[in-house]
Amino acid sequence: MVRASAWSDGATFKTSKARTTMCRADAGSVRTRFLRIYDGALRPELCRKLAADAVELGRPWGCYVSMDAARGPAAPGDSREGWALEVVREVFLTRAAGDVDLAAAHGVAVWCLASTAGAAVDYHLDYCELRAAV
Repeated sequence: MVRASAWSDGATFKTSKARTTMCRADAGSVRTRFLRIYDGALRPELCRKLAADAVELGRPWGCYVSMDAARGPAAPGDSREGWALEVVREVFLTRAAGDVDLAAAHGVAVWCLASTAGAAVDYHLDYCELRAAV
C-alpha cells in the first residue's frame, strides 16, 4: 500500500506553486501507475560500495549510462562510472525488464545521494555535470 501526503521540502519554483508529494510505502511490493518499488534491486555489496563512496566524497555524484553501454559487453569496473553501469543493468535490464519500456530511451542518469539521518541533501541536476559511463 502506498500512502501519499503533501509536504514542503522548501523548494520553490517560478512555474509552479504545487506542493511536493511524499510517497511512503508499506512493506511488500508496490506497483502503481507512477511508482515501482523493487525490494533488493541492488546487491548488498554494491549498496555498501555506493554508500561508502558517497559518504567519503561528501557530496552527490551522477553518471549518465547510455543504453548501448548498458546492453554492451563491457565489464562494470570498480569506479563511479562502473557502479552506475551496474545499477542500470541490475535495475532497468534485470529487475524492471518488462515494466519499463526503454526502446526509445537513449540512457539513464544515475545519482548517488548521501546524508546523515535527518539532514537535507542538496543537489541540482545539470546534464553537463554527468560523466558518461563506458
